[in-house]
Amino acid sequence: MLSIEEINLMNELELYNTLSKFPRFYEDLNENRKTQELSEMIIKDNSFMISSIPLEHQNIKIVEKVLLESAGLVKYINKNLLTKELCEYVIESDWVNIIDIPDKFKSEKLLKSIISKDEEVLNHIPKDKRTMGLWYEIIKNYPSKFNEVPDKFINPKIIKLYIDINEMNYLNLKKEFKTKNIVNYFISKNSSNIKYLDEDEITKQIASKSMKDNFQTIEYIKKDFRNNDIILKGIEKDPDNIKYLDEDEQTDKIIKYCLSKKSNTISLVKNKKEEYCLKSIQYNINNIIYIKKNITMKIALYIYKTDKEKMEYVEDDMRIKIEAVFKKINVKDISLDDLLSKLISLEISKKKLINEIKNKEIVDIIF
Repeated sequence: MLSIEEINLMNELELYNTLSKFPRFYEDLNENRKTQELSEMIIKDNSFMISSIPLEHQNIKIVEKVLLESAGLVKYINKNLLTKELCEYVIESDWVNIIDIPDKFKSEKLLKSIISKDEEVLNHIPKDKRTMGLWYEIIKNYPSKFNEVPDKFINPKIIKLYIDINEMNYLNLKKEFKTKNIVNYFISKNSSNIKYLDEDEITKQIASKSMKDNFQTIEYIKKDFRNNDIILKGIEKDPDNIKYLDEDEQTDKIIKYCLSKKSNTISLVKNKKEEYCLKSIQYNINNIIYIKKNITMKIALYIYKTDKEKMEYVEDDMRIKIEAVFKKINVKDISLDDLLSKLISLEISKKKLINEIKNKEIVDIIF
């Protein structure tokens, strides 16, 4: 086996013949023995040997041959010999080669083609190459980089892209970027997003659209912007929506409408007047469970007249008084108002009521 010392002592012909058979020896050959002719002979059939070829021996022909055979060898290429076309080729072959490409060949088109490959690509994109178009692609693939976008490149298009990726990204925007256009876009994605807006961002237009799309959002809208027509439409769509209204917004008209469509909405009425409670159980006696604390004498009389079993929900004093007076009267044939008048006109005293209760017959009825 020849030693490197022996090889370096060979004449040019001997050296040429030896290297043609054993090209690996070229790696350890003294630099002053490497000639253009030897370099071209070595690289002809051994592109991988480019790392041992002096930069000054490289030419466009050698570079093209080497890169076409193995694009990853670009790291050993004389950068002055690289062309736009060669750079595009090696990048298309493997995005990692971006590391060894001169900045002057890193065009927007080239960079856009590999941005999605790996976030590491961003470390090899010079700041002066980051155009508006390139930032759009960066955010499209790596939204967490939004805060790195220079203000001069932030426009509605890139902001909407950021929101499209994740609606909650809206919360990361600087106040000055939350323009009317962007706020409207954010709400258009989901009307419930109104709850994330600052009060000064909610316009009448936004409020109306939000309530129209999703009535529940009314709770995030100040009263000045609560459109009466939309409120009525919301109630018509679902009577349960009454629960989102303040007491002063639960008008007589709205309450009666809700009760007529869904009688158990009495549970959602904030001011349970006698009239509303009575109407609710007139629609469905079982709604009594929602008005237990609001049972007046008139309501109690209706219950007694309609379904005596439900008298268990009436306070004891009121129930005893009614049962004592009307135990022998067929109340079903008497109007509710007449019953109430009769009860009031009798003006039963406590003493008389107690005496009545002691009567076995009445005790039997009550218990």
